[in-house]
Amino acid sequence: MILISSDIEYLIITISLVFLFLTGIKRRQYANCDISDFVRGGVIRWLSIDYDFSQSIKGIACVLILMGHYRTYVLPPSDDETLITKIVGMSSANVALFLFMFFSGYGMSLREYEGHDIKQEWFARVKKIYLPLLVTCVLMLVVYAFLPDTMSISEAKSFHVSRVLHELHNIGSSNFSKVLLAGIGWGDWYVTCILMFYTIFYISVFVCNKINVNQTIILSILMLVYFVWAYNYYGAPAAHYYRYPWVFMLGHIVARWNKNPKELSIIVMSIFMLTEIPCGLYYHVFSIMALSILLLVAFINTMYEMKSTYLLFMGSISYFYYLCHERIVCSIIAYTGVKSLLLWALITIPIAYLISIIHKRITNV
Repeated sequence: MILISSDIEYLIITISLVFLFLTGIKRRQYANCDISDFVRGGVIRWLSIDYDFSQSIKGIACVLILMGHYRTYVLPPSDDETLITKIVGMSSANVALFLFMFFSGYGMSLREYEGHDIKQEWFARVKKIYLPLLVTCVLMLVVYAFLPDTMSISEAKSFHVSRVLHELHNIGSSNFSKVLLAGIGWGDWYVTCILMFYTIFYISVFVCNKINVNQTIILSILMLVYFVWAYNYYGAPAAHYYRYPWVFMLGHIVARWNKNPKELSIIVMSIFMLTEIPCGLYYHVFSIMALSILLLVAFINTMYEMKSTYLLFMGSISYFYYLCHERIVCSIIAYTGVKSLLLWALITIPIAYLISIIHKRITNV
């Protein structure tokens, strides 16, 4: 088998991520740490992932999304696509999104909300999700203003340079709204879904506190309503809007496994797994891959701690990495004339970190 440049870059990044993970785990010293998160009634929990491990997985996942987008947006369509590029390019982003959605439901559901001001917490969560997007999009327009509008439409499409750059340089009454919407982050499906899921989650907490009903029941009903609405409203071309409610619910069920009746958890997940059916065979395979990774990581986490400085750092900027990799970095690299996955992945790191610092300075969060 002949390896092409994209194969080599995919292999380099994949091997590097695996290497950082394996060299970053250290044997857990149970005598010197609190293992209550891992042991219940003398039995190790079947799926529990601590904060540092989840952060490291998020750090890996943000790079996986970029790897998937490289094949989708940058590599030219080809009938001679190699097996490595096809498999890694197709699976990486889908597996990563599964992991992000799982940890969203998992992290939210580990907390206790009794006696909390739910409206205030919801608003704080919305700001935490939206403000980084807003800061990134404003900086995107600043960067676009300094980049020359010299590419033809075909060249810009080939390098996946945002059409907004051209609109900004030729702004007028006819396209002002397009630039404005881009500047506020309009149309980011992932952020939209997360905001919807979090809003539904807080509504379920608010309702169950009022009527004293198990939150999982309320959350399940609301998420099913969302799925039906999204499935009918967006349709197959935008399946990502309805593909992940069951993954968010899986995170919730796992986090509440020792608090909810087992029968309820099993029934809820059985119902929600049916919503995966319309997604197609490929996504079933990607889901199995992501679940396998979660189970493996959870098993490793019972015996090891994550100490990788690099992966923990990547986890801390993973959201900014996702937000800027396509909006800003892809367009900057395009002007070098180089199509390189490795270059894209590496340059995104300092830019994501810089944006996180700017965000922190502006919002004081």
